[in-house]
Amino acid sequence: MGQHPILLFGGEVSLQTQSGKLVKLTLSTHETSPNNNDYSNEEMIQVIRRNISLGRFQNAYTLCQVLKDKEMLRELGKAAMKKLEMDFAGRVFRQTGDVGLVWSLNEIK
Repeated sequence: MGQHPILLFGGEVSLQTQSGKLVKLTLSTHETSPNNNDYSNEEMIQVIRRNISLGRFQNAYTLCQVLKDKEMLRELGKAAMKKLEMDFAGRVFRQTGDVGLVWSLNEIK
């Protein structure tokens, strides 16, 4: 009773109430703070990994630039390669200074 799920898209659940109104809820797995300064380094790493797992590579890239952690950039680049996002992976690995990998990715394109 109460609310019935109608649609799940992009981390938002649309529910219909008994009165017929639609209510949107954001799943906790998709919530992010609009202010990056709210996170400690460990929390930032968790948020980056969550964005990577959700396929939000651009969001993860922006957070990696704030964190300035080359290891997280490498993790992001590897995830982008797994999803065949070669242009994006090249841009990420360029930030890490891995010239050989960037060159190889350009050859694949």
